[in-house]
Amino acid sequence: MRTLNRRVLTGALALALLTTATPRVEAGPPAICHQFQTGGAPSLPWAEGSGWRRTVATYDLQRLADDTLRLLTPTTPAIARMETMRRATIYASTDARVANEVLSRVLGRALDGVASGPANRQALFDAGYLVESYRQANLIFKYEMLAGAEKNAWQLRDMPKGLDGYSWMASALAMGPTDPEMEFGASRVTEGAVSQAHVRKAIAGARPATPLAATLVAFGYQPAQAARR
Repeated sequence: MRTLNRRVLTGALALALLTTATPRVEAGPPAICHQFQTGGAPSLPWAEGSGWRRTVATYDLQRLADDTLRLLTPTTPAIARMETMRRATIYASTDARVANEVLSRVLGRALDGVASGPANRQALFDAGYLVESYRQANLIFKYEMLAGAEKNAWQLRDMPKGLDGYSWMASALAMGPTDPEMEFGASRVTEGAVSQAHVRKAIAGARPATPLAATLVAFGYQPAQAARR
């Protein structure tokens, strides 16, 4: 991302990491611009190196919806689900048709789960997180975090209309049991006191040497110290 001017920085920091654990503040929508540690769980292809957009140039976007749904299995941990949807959002950002297909299929799976009986907790979480990821992807375009050809290629330019992804995530959390990885996901799509409450639960439930603990450290939190407060 290019250097942000004052107007852009104000908008970006409105979505920054806000908690009493005093994390390292980094510009950019937190569901999109920061990688989650997955502990080796499979995800979409990603190139080596640094940066938030390490897509593989040879990846066939026409496979994105199928690959995304295939990776979101019942045994996939929440933090790996979040990373897969983060990558899916970034891949889909350059193709509006593909973006719509991914979103419709993830939403459709959640609706199917509700209609067929007890709500599928993971499907609700996935649908909510993807909607909010798309919403934050819109901010990348709106606040001019890209320039030139990259900005022109970015297709996620409108907010998902009539969809409240966080409410679905909150429903998934309410189904229990407590899932600190889901709590951290909820903190990435909320702000202020709500975000702080979710991240405190994530920190309290993070076990040492887990992908969540590694992610918290990468985001600038100190889970071991904060959990003792």
